[in-house]
Amino acid sequence: MNTIITNEWEYTHLNDGNYRHIIIDTYLLYWGRIQRKDLARHLGVGNVTATRIFSDYSSKNPGVLLINPAKKAYVYTASFKSLTLPSPESVLPLLAYGIEQKKLTTSCYGPTRPGMMSAPLCAKKVSAITRAMISCAGIEMSYISGTSGLTKRCVYPHSVFNGGGTWYFRGYDSKSDSFRTFRFSRIESVGKESPALERLKTFKDDEWNGMEA
Repeated sequence: MNTIITNEWEYTHLNDGNYRHIIIDTYLLYWGRIQRKDLARHLGVGNVTATRIFSDYSSKNPGVLLINPAKKAYVYTASFKSLTLPSPESVLPLLAYGIEQKKLTTSCYGPTRPGMMSAPLCAKKVSAITRAMISCAGIEMSYISGTSGLTKRCVYPHSVFNGGGTWYFRGYDSKSDSFRTFRFSRIESVGKESPALERLKTFKDDEWNGMEA
């Protein structure tokens, strides 16, 4: 896996304390969990150093890092508050494609940040979708469709992708009993998660799988 995208931030050293905090916040917000091996993968550190990094984070953000013994990981909870603000635009390329983006000190002739010409995505809404995707869970949401207007749905996302500069996610929609494509920017609100569906172990997204073939 590649280095976490810093996007709005520019770092000279990958071991910078703020960069370490961004890694932890990104994993907890968008993946829903983080382990020592994740820090080792990004920073090239051993388990002892990774443990010290978690301790340093915990001292600056007390009561946030909660261990789940079954998952052997620190996990996201509803009370989680991040130290940094990793934006959806900076995380989704990594989550979707494993693409690393670095901000370089050079002459620039465009917007100050990627995607500035469109409204920024909501981290709360996007991260709720991606956490559900990682855990194979469903997520309740209110969604504004171009054809049916505002509706409430429970979706089980399985993929995220970018098309023409717009971020989408693909998943099973229990309302229509079919797989659909949704735009992140059209989510009005998100609700609680639902357990994984046994049916989805055999009911596959043939249209999506055909595109990937």
